[in-house]
Amino acid sequence: MKEKKINILQKVTGFSKNTIPLLEDAIRKKITLLGSIMIFTALISAIVMSYAISALCFNRIWMMPLIFIIWFIFVYFFERLIIAGSNIKGSSVLYYRIAAVICFAIIHSLIIDTLFFQKDINSSYNKDKTEKQKIIEDKFDEKIQDRQNQISVLSNQNQKLFEKIYLLKNKLTAEADGTDGTKKFGMGPIFELKQNLYQPEIKSIQDQIKHNNETTDKINKEIAEIKTEKNIKINKVPSSSDQGLLSNIRRLHQIEFINGDFISRSFGILWFLIFVFIESLPLIGKLTLDIDSYYGTQNLVNDGRQQLATVEVQQNVQKSMASILLLAQNNKIEAKGKLLIEKMQISNNFFREQIIQNEQILESIISGEKKLNEKFENHRDSQIRPLFKKLEKELQILINNINFVEA
Repeated sequence: MKEKKINILQKVTGFSKNTIPLLEDAIRKKITLLGSIMIFTALISAIVMSYAISALCFNRIWMMPLIFIIWFIFVYFFERLIIAGSNIKGSSVLYYRIAAVICFAIIHSLIIDTLFFQKDINSSYNKDKTEKQKIIEDKFDEKIQDRQNQISVLSNQNQKLFEKIYLLKNKLTAEADGTDGTKKFGMGPIFELKQNLYQPEIKSIQDQIKHNNETTDKINKEIAEIKTEKNIKINKVPSSSDQGLLSNIRRLHQIEFINGDFISRSFGILWFLIFVFIESLPLIGKLTLDIDSYYGTQNLVNDGRQQLATVEVQQNVQKSMASILLLAQNNKIEAKGKLLIEKMQISNNFFREQIIQNEQILESIISGEKKLNEKFENHRDSQIRPLFKKLEKELQILINNINFVEA
């Protein structure tokens, strides 16, 4: 029988590579379809989320490839976890996995909704920005208008003061040329009197004009400061580009459900359900595709592996028992050897004592032999020599035994 190969879409499902070749072609095609669904959902999620995160969270679109890879791997292993394990139909594990899918779909729906409705969100932010800027402008324009009114009052006062000075100077001029007053030409006593009378008043009016001009300059500086502060406040009003992902999600919720009508709310709910369905495709595929025979085959493979494992364990146990018996025999032999060595050591000590005693006896025999030979030369060979030969043989046996024990 020709061995069936496993394609890449079957591998990505996480199903056993040892079981898939044993299945029928129809079941293998269903597993391939399940792998295609996993790749499809992971790609869609990675593309949209990488753009949303790089654009809305970091404002750096160049980070999209890196985020795409990370998110694709995350979604893929999440889907592997969702469809992993044995047949989950009717089990309590199914409910936990459905809850995980829904939570994941909520996150996707919120972020992707924010991305697709970005124009509406930006329009809402721009409207708020315009309203806030208008409030700031009205507030500061009111302050500026008050200052400008003060300047107008001071300007009118100066105009009247200038006119008053003009009139006083005209009176002095008329007195001097004789067109008014005493009707006498020249600067006589009356002219000097009027000049001394009008001069302090003119000086006072000029000081008042100077004070009004200084006040006007001060107010103009205040107006410039108010305008600067107004521009700063206006520029600080956040625009749509300054908003983060969480702010965009809140604004979308406000647009759809708080300020929205029935259509916007219905569309938001429908859009959410669509993404719940997309994220649930791998789990739905596992539940709806008839691949129960896979689990039966997988159980048979597992049973076969367990039987092989049991046989291997029994063989290992037998080998272990044989090793234990051999070790016990070796230990028994070793114990006997130790006992024999102890006995031989005892014999060695005994033989050494015998040698010492025999050496003493031999010395006494040798000394006695010398004395007997001196006294009884004729009986040397008949009585003393056999005794000496016997002792010599015993000593030779003792020496051989001692050498054996030491070896």
